Amino acid sequence: MTDDSYRNNFYRNIDLEQVFCYNEGVNDSSLAPLIVIAILLVLALWLWQRGRRAEIRSFSSDVARRAYMRETRRVAWDTLTLREMEVARCVIQGLRNAEIAKELTVSVSTVESHLAHIYTKLKIHSRVELMRVLRDLED
Repeated sequence: MTDDSYRNNFYRNIDLEQVFCYNEGVNDSSLAPLIVIAILLVLALWLWQRGRRAEIRSFSSDVARRAYMRETRRVAWDTLTLREMEVARCVIQGLRNAEIAKELTVSVSTVESHLAHIYTKLKIHSRVELMRVLRDLED
């Protein structure tokens, strides 16, 4: 027997189902649901990672924005006049406009004017924001 004929007989006698692990328990139709589940899991993982990346991007841009605003407000704080700083400190102490006016011996409208200037310079709109800004500046 030549090498070629031996090789041909060898390949004829191979059971292809054994080589490719086909048996009665596993066939193409039973693998289909497993393949679909695997694809869905990969898709879900990809979507989750994509969402996390967007969340991380949003978080980092938010942190950068806050740092920029903090530095901007720190510079703006330096532009306040001494009287405006006094008014701001009184606001932090929880005093009302009339009480601030009495303590600084100015009129209520002057206190309101100082507050308006403070709000404009620090780009804020309320006493609560003023307290938050000053707390951030202390950190």
